[in-house]
Parts: sequence; structure tokens; C-alpha cells
Amino acid sequence: MALLALMLLHDSRKFARFDSRGGLVSLEDQDRNLWKQGLIREGKNLTEVALGYKKLGPYQVQAAISAVHASAPSFEKTDWQEIVLLYDELYNMNRNPVVDLNRIVARANITGVCAEINALDTLEGQLQNYQPFYAAKADFLLKLKKKEAAQCYFEKAIELSGNDREKEFLRNKIMMINDLQRR
Repeated sequence: MALLALMLLHDSRKFARFDSRGGLVSLEDQDRNLWKQGLIREGKNLTEVALGYKKLGPYQVQAAISAVHASAPSFEKTDWQEIVLLYDELYNMNRNPVVDLNRIVARANITGVCAEINALDTLEGQLQNYQPFYAAKADFLLKLKKKEAAQCYFEKAIELSGNDREKEFLRNKIMMINDLQRR
């Protein structure tokens, strides 16, 4: 039930994940008017039922995280505190660096990237072949105005990506950095 809820909640956003040219759109920039509210309601209802079971599992927590994202009227109004608590719960169930990466990124939306960059750095050795780590690190560095370092991490993320849309999205980030440096 929780897996179905998670799938419905992810599917509810599919039309907002790509722009008119087929390029990726970050969660922050997605047009939430394109999100399918019926799928969100169904996913949230299934999540609530699944959370009522005695034993809590990772799909229930992941569905709850997606439900919090889907409930937010905007990226800025997302209940990041709730998402961090849910990632803490998921991390306690399954201590792995990917969950920790997501937890750190969520926490940075509360405390800021400056407060979380060191925590992110501790994961590099464990995630040296994981593209999302390099993309997250690049985003952190870009927010800290460390453009050259950010560009290096975006380039590593491109190198590790096996998805052409993802590569184009990351190349656009590098182009944005180059535009900022020319100004």
C-alpha cells in the first residue's frame, strides 16, 4: 500500500518535471498547477492508511516524505522540518549514505548550505560514484558563491550521469555559472 502511495505521489508530478523542450525541471522550479491533485489525494490517503500499520517500513516513510512535498503550496512553504524528521526515521531504519545525503539536503533548506556543507563533505568517499551527490555538492557550492568549485562538481555529475536529460540539465547549470562569471 505504501509503495502504491509513493508511486501515485511521484506520478502526480510527472507533467511538471519536464519543460516544453523536454528538459528537466527541478522540484523548486516546477509549476505546481501541473501536479495532478487527484493522484495526490489518493496517494496521501493511502499513505495515511499505511502509516497506521503497527510496523513502520521504509516505503511508508518515503511515501510520507512525498506526501509532505505534494502538500506544499510552494517549494519555500514546504514543511522541511517534517521532511527532516521523516528522513531521520528512514535513516534509523536503513543507515546508508544515500539516505543521509537526502537528509542533509533537506536539512539545508532549514539551516542553510553553510551549516550543512561539512556534513555533505563526509559522504564524498562513500558516494564517489553517485551522480546525485556531485549535483548536490555543486548546488551547495553555487549557493556559497564558489562558482569554480561548483562547476567542477557539476562536470563530475555529468560524467557520472547516464541520462541525456540529466546531463543537459547539469550543463545548463554550468552555462549559468559561466554567464555569472562574465558579468
